[in-house]
Amino acid sequence: MFVERYFGLFLLFISIVFLIMSFGLQVYSTNLGAVGAGFFPRIISILLFLLLCFHLMQIMRLKKKESEEEVDKKIRIQQVFIILFLAVTIGLSHFIGMLASIGVFMFTILAFVQKIPWFKAFTFTIVVLILMYLIFELWLDSPLPLGIFG
Repeated sequence: MFVERYFGLFLLFISIVFLIMSFGLQVYSTNLGAVGAGFFPRIISILLFLLLCFHLMQIMRLKKKESEEEVDKKIRIQQVFIILFLAVTIGLSHFIGMLASIGVFMFTILAFVQKIPWFKAFTFTIVVLILMYLIFELWLDSPLPLGIFG
């Protein structure tokens, strides 16, 4: 709900920008009163603005239940963990190698964040790493950072 509000406001801002930009184009052409280049952008940006206003009013009216707020808090903690662990993975990719760091990242996220059984997470990680190796090293002939394994 929280994210929907901000995303809706962002889209509302974009629709206003497009509406302002559409005023730089002619709505009607000077030839025979035909539709000009600014007609459709202005109509679409006005429709987008009105629909977003309606959508945001509906979102603002809805109240969250306490259980949904707890779930949202848990999801935010997981997202922060994933972002931090991704930053660590990117930093370690030059030291321990790209495939090794991505493998550790993927297995950790699947096993501990997504709560997938260890065997399935390990199997999926190995398959993805083999595919990455085949695609980058053999097919595209683009070497990945090897780190300590190179």
